[in-house]
Amino acid sequence: MTANELKAIRLCLNMTQEQFANFLGVSRATIARMETGSLRVSQKIKAKIALKVDLNKVGFFSFYEKYKAI
Repeated sequence: MTANELKAIRLCLNMTQEQFANFLGVSRATIARMETGSLRVSQKIKAKIALKVDLNKVGFFSFYEKYKAI
């Protein structure tokens, strides 16, 4: 998962960095560093997202196509 994909998931869920951090059980600073690419998205974070978010159900894939075009 790339930094841009992580940010797009957060935006698709309509969450702030603080809300997303709380949702995943990490600090806002961790989310910020992952979104800028200064910290790689860990396997633990990927697993939490996979368990907590049905990307198909929230319409992520169509959202991401539009997000990439911006």
